[in-house]
Amino acid sequence: MSTLEEVRAEAAQHRADFLKAHKDACIALGKYCMAMEKAQALTSAAAIPMLGGNPELENKLRALLIKERPVRVLKGQGCDQFWGWGWDLVFEVT
Repeated sequence: MSTLEEVRAEAAQHRADFLKAHKDACIALGKYCMAMEKAQALTSAAAIPMLGGNPELENKLRALLIKERPVRVLKGQGCDQFWGWGWDLVFEVT
C-alpha cells in the first residue's frame, strides 16, 4: 500500500499534468477560434452580391466546425463521466 507522501506526490504530478494539458487546450481552442474567424471572413468575402455565398466554400467551412460536444465524443469512445471528489468541479475556459 502506498504511503501518504507517495499518494500526495502522485496527486501533485497529476495536478501538474492536468494544468498543463488544460492550458494547452485553451491555447489550441483560441487558435482554432481565431483561424475560424479568418476563414469565415474570407468565405463571406467570396460571396457574390445578390446570389449569396459559394456553396463549395461554405461546405468546406462547415466541415471545420466542431459539431459534437467533446464530452459526448469521449463517451462514444468508451470513456465515462466522473462525478467524484471535491466541491467545485467546474473549470472555466476563457
